[in-house]
Amino acid sequence: QFNVSDYANTLKIDKEQGFIYILDPVKNQIEQYDLQGNKQQTFADSTMKNNGNYKFYFLINLVVDENSDVLILAVPYRIGTDGYKIYDDGFCIINQSSNGEYLQEFDYTKNNTVNYPGNLVYLSALTYKDNILYLSDGSGLKKINTENGVVNNFVLKIQNPISFDLNYIHISDMAIDNDNNIWFVGRYFWDADSLDNWRVGVHMTRFDLNCKNQ
Repeated sequence: QFNVSDYANTLKIDKEQGFIYILDPVKNQIEQYDLQGNKQQTFADSTMKNNGNYKFYFLINLVVDENSDVLILAVPYRIGTDGYKIYDDGFCIINQSSNGEYLQEFDYTKNNTVNYPGNLVYLSALTYKDNILYLSDGSGLKKINTENGVVNNFVLKIQNPISFDLNYIHISDMAIDNDNNIWFVGRYFWDADSLDNWRVGVHMTRFDLNCKNQ
């Protein structure tokens, strides 16, 4: 047992290299530990050590691939004259080796690549399998080829709505099984009509690999 940041909400393990990655969205940084809980380095922060295409990034999620490279989902931002952060539409995928070396970046900010661009900072799930990165904002799914950056887009065909928005489900995390079915798990305040009596809704939802059958 060891202590990490108070607001850490993402943990990924690289068993091959013996590293644990912890993402703290409040500090906006990723820490790297060994399996005994000893901190190795601040693996990434808002500046990405000034290696990225943009000056600042908000770090959202990460995965570790079979080569022990770390793929980071991030949204670029700039600081406005009032001091507040202004987020770009779209997102970036930044690839770093396990020693923190910057490898490459896929930039998806030049077109409207998300259905809820303003909410991607809060509403996104990320997973990885066989050179494909899976990203969802609750209304669609993106399959990103990590070798060339090519994106295939799918719309979630929601047959049984579990949200007050019939074309959207709240997603906290997702996974891909051996048959390439896509599993979502989510939680959210779903009683939208009563601000004084919000209730938490929880679900686990499975789609086929093309997101057509729920």
